[in-house]
Amino acid sequence: MTPRFDDPRAARRWNDYFAAIDRLLAERRGRPSALRFELESHLAESFASIDSGLGEEDRVALAIARTGTPVEVAEGGEFRRTLGLRTGIWLGKAARRAGRGLGFGVAALFAAMAIAKPLWSDHVGLFDAGGGRWSAGILAAPGGRELLGLWVIPIGLALAAMITLLLTKSMRVATARGDERV
Repeated sequence: MTPRFDDPRAARRWNDYFAAIDRLLAERRGRPSALRFELESHLAESFASIDSGLGEEDRVALAIARTGTPVEVAEGGEFRRTLGLRTGIWLGKAARRAGRGLGFGVAALFAAMAIAKPLWSDHVGLFDAGGGRWSAGILAAPGGRELLGLWVIPIGLALAAMITLLLTKSMRVATARGDERV
């Protein structure tokens, strides 16, 4: 897929660029050879589309500038847009962040229930409405028998702490793996 160059400086620039790409992609998990192939084909197309009135070295430099530096490419800059993965990666990150946000919201709800129980005891807890129907949370009109009593406080605080710790750990793991920046 590498174009045939008449100018040795253009060939050297091309080869140096892909040597840097190979070094950076080797540190990443996944299929670096497939990613490199896609990048090389995109760069070759970009090179071919540039006005041939410029010298080969200038055309290679311009094609590389359009695509991005090796660091930008390895970190997911233009390369992921080139591969059409940017949307998928963005959606994956958005889904993880939304899931974490939902998780932190649930943790906050459990903490709010624990705090509200002493203040509004008849309306906070786990209620049996009869007929196999249960309701839980902070309710305006609970209607039914309260099942947990003051146990809602330690259970709610324990669940809130556990959810918060698990989500925080998952964020640390994702950041350490390089999946996300916080």
